[in-house]
Amino acid sequence: QRTQTQHLVRTPMTASAFRDIAIECFFTPKRLAIVGASADRRKWGWMAAEQALRDASDREVFLVNARGGEILGQRCHSSVNTLPDGLDLAVITLPSGAFESTINTLVDKGTRAILAITAGFGESGAEGRDTEQRVVQRVRAAGAAMVGPNCMGVFDGHAPFRCMPWAEIEPGPVGFISQSGGLIMDLSLRLADCGLGLSRTVSIGNQADVGIAEFVRNLGAHVPTRVVAVYGESFIGGREVFREIERVVASGKPVIVMSPDSTVAAHRAARSHTASIATRRRVVEAAARDAGAFYVNNLREMTEVIQALVVPQRGRGRRTFVVTDTGGPGVLLAGEVERVGLSMPLPSSALKAGIEAALTPRAVVGNPIDLVDNLNVEPAVAVLQALVASDEVDAVLMNLHAFVHDTPAMEASMGIALAAVAHASGKPMVVSCRSLSIPGARALVQGGIPVFRDGDAAARALAVMCREDAPRARGVAAAPHPPHGERIDTADYLTAQHLFGVAGIEVTEAHPASSLRAALDAARDLGYPVVLKAISINRKTDAGGIVLGIAGPVQLEREWQRLSTSLAGASLAVEAMISMPDAVELLVAVHRDQTMGPVLVLGLGGIHADLSADSAMLLAPVGPEDVERALRSLKAAPRLFGHRGRASISMVAVAQVAAALCDLAFKHPELDTLEINPLLVSPERAIALDARIALVEEGTVP
Repeated sequence: QRTQTQHLVRTPMTASAFRDIAIECFFTPKRLAIVGASADRRKWGWMAAEQALRDASDREVFLVNARGGEILGQRCHSSVNTLPDGLDLAVITLPSGAFESTINTLVDKGTRAILAITAGFGESGAEGRDTEQRVVQRVRAAGAAMVGPNCMGVFDGHAPFRCMPWAEIEPGPVGFISQSGGLIMDLSLRLADCGLGLSRTVSIGNQADVGIAEFVRNLGAHVPTRVVAVYGESFIGGREVFREIERVVASGKPVIVMSPDSTVAAHRAARSHTASIATRRRVVEAAARDAGAFYVNNLREMTEVIQALVVPQRGRGRRTFVVTDTGGPGVLLAGEVERVGLSMPLPSSALKAGIEAALTPRAVVGNPIDLVDNLNVEPAVAVLQALVASDEVDAVLMNLHAFVHDTPAMEASMGIALAAVAHASGKPMVVSCRSLSIPGARALVQGGIPVFRDGDAAARALAVMCREDAPRARGVAAAPHPPHGERIDTADYLTAQHLFGVAGIEVTEAHPASSLRAALDAARDLGYPVVLKAISINRKTDAGGIVLGIAGPVQLEREWQRLSTSLAGASLAVEAMISMPDAVELLVAVHRDQTMGPVLVLGLGGIHADLSADSAMLLAPVGPEDVERALRSLKAAPRLFGHRGRASISMVAVAQVAAALCDLAFKHPELDTLEINPLLVSPERAIALDARIALVEEGTVP
């Protein structure tokens, strides 16, 4: 075995098949060791050993404890030196001081995969980072793979293989890659309430070696995994992670992405609107959208989407009927259904007659359909049968507040009957219910029907089920590598203007006004009215650093004197006053994310650009169709596309500006931000009224 491993190691690491075999060993090891096994039930070493031995009927499990002896009825090795060669997996729960030497011994013995639960490395400071880097180099040189350090473990519900201390997980169809072990426990409990579980899960910790991308590929190829979910705080590998997600989505397996909000850019917020808008969460959301994945904000939403994606029913339209056994929730649900983009048509006379035939006269047959006093099993099932059999109905949302007033057995039989009708029809159905623990709800869950405590959650899940296609994916482009332009070392206004102008963007002509005479001469050359601007400060309007529409020399002299006093030391410039009555102010900017690279930000411009929450984000580079689609997604899109008879702004002009900024960002990796706010856009042209660039801060990775 060791000879074979050494031979494979000599194969270049581009042989990804060997790497994939090593990663598979985390889930299906045939020979593994728990290094740091403990007889103390409170310690990770005991829990890891207990779980690994629980399903050990078809694998060999070796325990290592420095004292030797016996743990859980099994003799322990006192040193890793006495372990057999060629282990599939070694789980390390040792203190950090013994970690590096243990790794060296294990890889020398041909161990394929290492699960490093031990903490105290890259997350703990410079010394820890150095140790982590040495270990990773050693592991990779040996052709092995390592998860962690600082991780919680792995689980395979179908092998079966458990090595995730503190967590008791039910098997199911959901693969989960998480940078947080705690979220794995939380999601597994939420899924258990829905009658679901995890196919495979891994806590990736520091991602020192194996990261998200490789586990996405593994779960994409894992047949029992029907949905892949990802929680990442750091998407190391950037675009390659989302290109791997894109491949899995293209294969027909949906992927859900979640990330925390971040203040990575918050300390730069005062420098630009773009930094305020391009939060880490929004960048990840943009990448997920480009890859065709679902993006969610929290575990509740993730659970909702999972419930919608694991069922076989898929909608072929959005016409939804709401059935309720009490009036108030039906009214509320009608609003929720329309809010998520589904429609609620009224039934035709024929469909209405068919439904009325199954109900008492007190029932209200419209949309919603209120069963009123028809609370036993047969009428509710008959109503559902009539709905799913109709060509007028694409989906059904049932609110069953009380189910029935008879016995628990009747409730359960109602749930079973409703699930059977829904599955036979192939049409999406979800249920909202006052409790997930009552017999009818449990029967629906066991029958594979999504059940929710809240009506808005039910509506959102139904909207996912009714999507005719996966989320529209424009694809995750690899970052191009154009020749670098001449390095920019000064991020001032005039440099930004010059840079943008050379790139083909129309900019206002700025004349430095270091003296009153220079200001008056510039205004004379440009022609009044003019603008006086403090070009050496950001957020000029907030600071009172812009004076518009200066009509003549007397006013210019007065304003120059005022700004020179109130903004002492600020550099001033005179520009022509641009008047375009039919124009709209936009923000067009590129922000450099540390892992995703250049990201384009589009939105309404002006002084409140970062407060409007009305912006779109795209991974650069972009094409004209991407820019137009992004602008049409804004709430303010009617203002841009011919609202109340006005002509639409020039999409060609905006697209050209966006493409030019993206190109500059790739040519100048030293730039963190390139921003135009506002870009004044009319039906004929676009002109930058302000220009801003910011350098990548020292110590960050461009």
